Amino acid sequence: MSNRINIGPPGSILDWDNWGSIATNLLNEFDGRIAALEIVQGVLGTPTTAASPGTTAPNGAPGTETRDAVMGNYIFTAVAGRRYRVSLDSAKISVGTNGTTVTVRIRNGGASTPTAASTLIAETSYYGAIAVVPGQTGVPDLSGLFTPGAGTQTLSAFLQVTAGAGAANIVSPASLTRALYVEDMGAV
Repeated sequence: MSNRINIGPPGSILDWDNWGSIATNLLNEFDGRIAALEIVQGVLGTPTTAASPGTTAPNGAPGTETRDAVMGNYIFTAVAGRRYRVSLDSAKISVGTNGTTVTVRIRNGGASTPTAASTLIAETSYYGAIAVVPGQTGVPDLSGLFTPGAGTQTLSAFLQVTAGAGAANIVSPASLTRALYVEDMGAV
């Protein structure tokens, strides 16, 4: 015989003998909701960084789109059906001639080092009204969302003089390093 006192009708939440099945139902419901939660991984791998000035994009517009070989590649493994955000942080532009417009791009080469013909995933432009010394002119926020297929993804920053006559390169501000990285934003 039980010492418990049932204060509600049989089968109700107040029926002590019914608590076992109520608890089981609550746990099953909770487990189902946990399985449906979106798990976001944040930054994938180690960001690619550089402190020294990047590869110089040649004079003249339109100039050759030039990969920043100093920064190099950022490589990660993508999962199908996931959305990612690429970001280039703490980047500055150095232009050698007044009135130079520079476009900075991030390209994805899949399993290979990207080229100027690789898939474009982010882009921004900067107009250098005056020639500046390295580290003086900020790049507008550069980030973009993309949904690649599953497997190895190789990203690189590119620079191109798109107007004006000066050369340009990506640099880092004093005491900082620029970083290229990807964040998992969740399921598509």
